Amino acid sequence: MAYFYFDFRDINKQNWHDLVPSLLTQLSSRSSPHCDILSRLYSDHDDGVQQPDDDTLTRCLIEMLTFPDQRPIYLIIDALDECSDISGIPTSRNRVLQLV
Repeated sequence: MAYFYFDFRDINKQNWHDLVPSLLTQLSSRSSPHCDILSRLYSDHDDGVQQPDDDTLTRCLIEMLTFPDQRPIYLIIDALDECSDISGIPTSRNRVLQLV
């Protein structure tokens, strides 16, 4: 299980760029195969020197969620209405909805 709460009072919990890394970190801390997936992402980006792009982060999350022979994974995403719906095309809220 991984949990994320969009919080209008916390600028670091208001958009897609906050959600996905949080989910990746939480999932990797609970499973060795997921940790290996995140470790590979880290290595592929010069041990954290380079930031992965959004598509790479999304693929990493999907890989974790679809890893074979694992128990069910529950993602709890709360207060999505507090996710930014103003700037960007698509907006951060739309990106989260597309991801889900």
